[in-house]
Amino acid sequence: MGQQVVLQPIGQAATNFQNTIVTPVSLSILEPHLTAIDLKYLAETYPEGVAPVWGVAPGRNGQNRRRWQRMNIGDLVLFAKQGRFFSSGEVAWKVHSKRIATELWKVSSHDEIPEYIYFVKGMKPIDVPYKEFNDAAGYQLHHVIQGFDVLAEDKSSAVLQALNRSGRFISDKPKVADERLADTGRGGKGFGKGGRRGSHGDSGDTDNPIPEDFERLARMLARMSATLETLINFDYRLVDQELRGEFVRVWPRAANILASAIQRLLQEANRERLGLATQSRIRGQLQRAGMTGDMLRMKERSLTFYLDPVDKIISQPLTEGSSLGERVLDKLLSWTKPAFKVMNSILGSLLKAFPGMEVVKEVKEHVEAGYEIAEAKQDARE
Repeated sequence: MGQQVVLQPIGQAATNFQNTIVTPVSLSILEPHLTAIDLKYLAETYPEGVAPVWGVAPGRNGQNRRRWQRMNIGDLVLFAKQGRFFSSGEVAWKVHSKRIATELWKVSSHDEIPEYIYFVKGMKPIDVPYKEFNDAAGYQLHHVIQGFDVLAEDKSSAVLQALNRSGRFISDKPKVADERLADTGRGGKGFGKGGRRGSHGDSGDTDNPIPEDFERLARMLARMSATLETLINFDYRLVDQELRGEFVRVWPRAANILASAIQRLLQEANRERLGLATQSRIRGQLQRAGMTGDMLRMKERSLTFYLDPVDKIISQPLTEGSSLGERVLDKLLSWTKPAFKVMNSILGSLLKAFPGMEVVKEVKEHVEAGYEIAEAKQDARE
């Protein structure tokens, strides 16, 4: 079976769309309600640790449940509001969980619970009036999309072909909608192409951040967070034990600040793709700090170059009472020095963009000092 088209009107749930699609959900919130297989797949699909999530109630006589069961990973979801499809995404994963539904969305006692959950990725703005969709799908022109549905293979194929025809369903001019989705979220010219602000070197004529910039920076912060957490929490018998105990105690606060920054960046990326972007303080600050376009790509490559050797060393499994060995520890101390320096540069550029980033930078600097002392002691022993 080929790719199916999923129809998802949001109706009166614009707030839910804002809270769990435009603002992706932290996987840590969902972790208690997911299986190990779910978590593994989602962690690989969403390395930044947050994901857009939607859900549907069972429906009358279970019709929505049956439609949800027909959904496949890779199917195209079209979100609709006010007589138009305004956003699209791809089904990334499905889970059935009443607990996730009640965790994410307010459900009154008389409402059906949207327990049939699906995760989406690759969100893009589109502009598909119902009349044009109906024409492509073979419905009567004034047919109104009433609820969640998965189109049959022939209708899915017809709609996908229409969407792929250049400019068929896409507005000629980009529009910006407000946070309440008062507008329909219409995007720029071309299905996910053009009509957006570009970074210098990204086929754009300015260095304003684009979705890829926000996502790139989110990946960088996620990578730094994971490396710092390991360097702090694992005992390599390098850092003074009392110092390490203090680092372990304060790290959760720094980690939460990084997680909030990552979520904000992914929210900005989604808002841009959904045609909901507004001029915000963070955009100008990232631009002025050189955290867009070519400069950001250079910083990501540099970070990757210095963190790869560190992560390769610290990812080696340790059994109780064992150590990495003197030569490996020497390598770790050598590589952490430039890695800390690059992290310091990136965090310093973000101090004005994200509240609390000073805390992360200070914790990193104290950990760095701990490893520098360890290196000095290592040299003295030699």
